Amino acid sequence: MPAGGTSTFHGAQVIENGEIRKEPEYLTSFWTDHALKFIDQSAKNPDKPFFLFLAYNGPYGLSRYQLKPSGNRHEKFYADKKMPSFPRGVIHPWEYNNREYFGNPVSIRRYGEELSAVDDGVGSVMKKLKDLGLDDNTLVIFAADQGWAGGQHGFWGMGDHTRPINAFDFSMKIPMIFRQPGKIPAGNTPDIHVTNYDFMPSVLSYLGMADQMPTEPKSPGRDFSKAMLGEKTDKWD
Repeated sequence: MPAGGTSTFHGAQVIENGEIRKEPEYLTSFWTDHALKFIDQSAKNPDKPFFLFLAYNGPYGLSRYQLKPSGNRHEKFYADKKMPSFPRGVIHPWEYNNREYFGNPVSIRRYGEELSAVDDGVGSVMKKLKDLGLDDNTLVIFAADQGWAGGQHGFWGMGDHTRPINAFDFSMKIPMIFRQPGKIPAGNTPDIHVTNYDFMPSVLSYLGMADQMPTEPKSPGRDFSKAMLGEKTDKWD
């Protein structure tokens, strides 16, 4: 995306094959469509590993468009929903930027609409891998860059955007799921606190490529691949 961030989900500028153009399709669906095409193309060379980085930019909580419905296929479903799981309490005094979204039924429903579109996309990718017989031989990582608040503790939006920074669960407990049937035990939830810095050493170790970890500059990341496999990790503070 030329702007380097999200300004709209319809008619957004995208860079495709070096060309900048406006994309009329709902942006989350657009990313999904391209991911599925990439997997289909990669499957034609079964002996060649592939890497797919699918970075959905929704749900997104910083722009004015949160004051209107999403316009995606889930809008009608959410139109009359009360969404009681979103707290409607007192706005925290540290919440400066998103006060008009807090407790706003349109903004709350919009979040549900955007999240359901991501659910569609992830489901389509997982189905594609299974249909092509690739799911057992593919490491799938589902993660996010930061947490999100939907009214919890009086906050709305990106978890790390409060001033001062908070340390509530919605900021610290960011989704991180690793999946590969037959290798990673299902339902395993390690009781350790990891960060995005730990991604590279852990994934390289899991793939048997620990020797490819760069030595300069020295990374603060640590290897939690044993925890992924359900094994006891070394001392982890």
